Amino acid sequence: MVNDIKVTVLHCGNVDTDSSTLFYEEDTNYPECMYYTARPKEYHITPPVYAFLIEHPKGKILYDTSWGKEVRENPEKEIGTAYLVDRPILLEGQSVDEQLKMMGIKAEELDYVVLGHMHVDHAGGLRHVSEAKHILVSKEELQAAKEGDGYCSHMWQEEQLELIPFEPDNTTPWNKSYDIFGDGTVKLVFLPGHTPGMTAILIQNHGKSLLLTGDCGYARKSWEQMILPGLIHDKETMVKSLSWIKQLSEEEDCIDCIAAHESDLNQKVFNL
Repeated sequence: MVNDIKVTVLHCGNVDTDSSTLFYEEDTNYPECMYYTARPKEYHITPPVYAFLIEHPKGKILYDTSWGKEVRENPEKEIGTAYLVDRPILLEGQSVDEQLKMMGIKAEELDYVVLGHMHVDHAGGLRHVSEAKHILVSKEELQAAKEGDGYCSHMWQEEQLELIPFEPDNTTPWNKSYDIFGDGTVKLVFLPGHTPGMTAILIQNHGKSLLLTGDCGYARKSWEQMILPGLIHDKETMVKSLSWIKQLSEEEDCIDCIAAHESDLNQKVFNL
């Protein structure tokens, strides 16, 4: 246990997309239904895109980086094939570096940037915070980003990425976590399913816990109702990871589990 840990939710724009992308729909033609122009606009939703700043007595952690500012000028060029599904929205002042600047924080003051996964709405702003001391990503996710669709290598190929040194942890569904400060307060938890290397962050202090889920579930209703994302790498893996979040969310000490696209979020600052 350490002194208070502060977690700030940074609203880094939005994404205009078909609802079937975030929440799996039965009797719907996948993957065609997810294409932006496949269905009428009444099926579209515009959820937020969040990054998270964790201010810990031992250092500052940024979880995810949202869109890069380049989407304001030429979004189709910037996000590549992802433009078939998503339309980025990033107003002035909403990029991750602009928000950190308003908080008086420079990129070089970040001890860690953690990429939960490397899709374009999570890794796009990496170049804006590339002066952080360490940039972490799972080995599985980096490999997927090098080989798969839905990723854009120009967002990360020039950066000095470090692989998360996961260790065995039988309290997590895949027996893999990394205790980033070595005191049990901030764990990077391996939660594949949405992508092969998805990583969440579990914060525990003063008898309270808070989970930042990334895209392992797109909103609170994902685990409460066990609604899988429409966009997943592996269904069985996703179910196991999402079930763990559901179980954690029901524990008495859990103050919240927050997805990176949660539309129903009243509280933006948490103190543990």
